[in-house]
Amino acid sequence: MKRFITHFFIITLFTMVTYGQSGIKKPDWQEKNLVGKVKKLKEKMVFFDDKKQYVAFAKGEGSPSDIENVSITYVFNQRGYIESFISENGDKVPIKYDYRNRTATQIYKKKPGSPAMEIICEFDPLKNMISQTLKMGEQTITEKYKLTYNEKWQVVEEKRTYMMSEEESENSPNSLYIYKYNEKGYVIEQIVKEPNSSGDWELKSIINYQYNDRGNVIEKIEVEIETENSSQEKKYRYEYTYDTIGNYIKKVEYLISDSGEEVTYTEEREIKYYK
Repeated sequence: MKRFITHFFIITLFTMVTYGQSGIKKPDWQEKNLVGKVKKLKEKMVFFDDKKQYVAFAKGEGSPSDIENVSITYVFNQRGYIESFISENGDKVPIKYDYRNRTATQIYKKKPGSPAMEIICEFDPLKNMISQTLKMGEQTITEKYKLTYNEKWQVVEEKRTYMMSEEESENSPNSLYIYKYNEKGYVIEQIVKEPNSSGDWELKSIINYQYNDRGNVIEKIEVEIETENSSQEKKYRYEYTYDTIGNYIKKVEYLISDSGEEVTYTEEREIKYYK
């Protein structure tokens, strides 16, 4: 169940972390590192388990059923904020903003046999998300984020707490994220810790990033801590193809190993601009 919830919130972050309006969130053009007045952005993301899968896909031999792929289309207003998104099956999900309570809500259309669903994100005065709540029928799942800022008002610590019921306390976080930034304000290191049986924070992973001059990640090194004396490192590099405006329209992720490189992820974008 925890794995499902974690996966759900990760997918949701792709769609909600950038939502906002003036006074709630920075413009989504800025949050998504977009150049120009983008009207619509369609992203098709495909994940590959091995080189064989990618080769078959690249040859147009069909997408095997075990290949994970996600497609989503964002619709922006002329101020640069996402006002709705369209899922792969064509469902349009509008975003409702509540300026007084500093929230942005995804409202999913109720379908026969399925409960009504909405996702509510709450932001602090510095326009960072501090909670995310899934309401589906009578079930409510909340993830809260307790943020610590540095003197530049950058988030340097983030304590995350999953709450499956009102009885659970947000004072018992499930994970701790620690961030470091470069001079341009991009995250260059992310450290994740989780509480052990004694309640002390235990190191779980370290991720380091490098960027190009456009602000896109070109290298990522992940270190997963398995035991006190054992860890696993993975290194990735990224290639981009850009349009004439300066936004990338294709992104390819390569996993680097002693035997060479293999594609593990591709992303293609279709971008329409306001005239």
